[in-house]
Amino acid sequence: ILSRIRYAVYQYFYRLNLSIKFGNISETIFEQARALVNQNFIEKCPAAIQQLIASYDRLSSKNPEEWAQALTSCRRILKTFADSVFPAQESSYTYGKNKELDVKEEKYVNRIWAFIDESAEGETRKEYLKCRVSDLGNRVEALYIMTNKGVHDNIEQLDVNMCVIDTYLFLGTLLQLKAA
Repeated sequence: ILSRIRYAVYQYFYRLNLSIKFGNISETIFEQARALVNQNFIEKCPAAIQQLIASYDRLSSKNPEEWAQALTSCRRILKTFADSVFPAQESSYTYGKNKELDVKEEKYVNRIWAFIDESAEGETRKEYLKCRVSDLGNRVEALYIMTNKGVHDNIEQLDVNMCVIDTYLFLGTLLQLKAA
């Protein structure tokens, strides 16, 4: 019995120690990223700050309708970012071996791709960032569609929270590519 009690106490303190260490690590990493991202937004894309604030304000609500508004803000943030780094063009953007991208006003994800293609160094990095923007765009759109089809019971607040955080962090990464 004494051995089992010792083992249980050891396991408790071991998990507590891991929890504290992990919490500090993730908090430190996020704080470092947040400071860099905030500075980049202020300097390079200030128009998106109000949209980020609006999106963030909606996250504390328990109302799925406000979550839909947060996702609308994410879509607008992506468009504002695209407008800032790669304004719309009537002619298509050529990349790679004669591949074409439609970069008109409504094609903001394509315009972010074009920005990455112009700004990022290394093909592997470009492909990685393009995959991230496509994934983020798809997630924002899928969550937004779910909230607008009356299926609010299927949407989770955590999904919306993660989408807003992903938008914030990813665009912070891309802002590092934008020339000062």
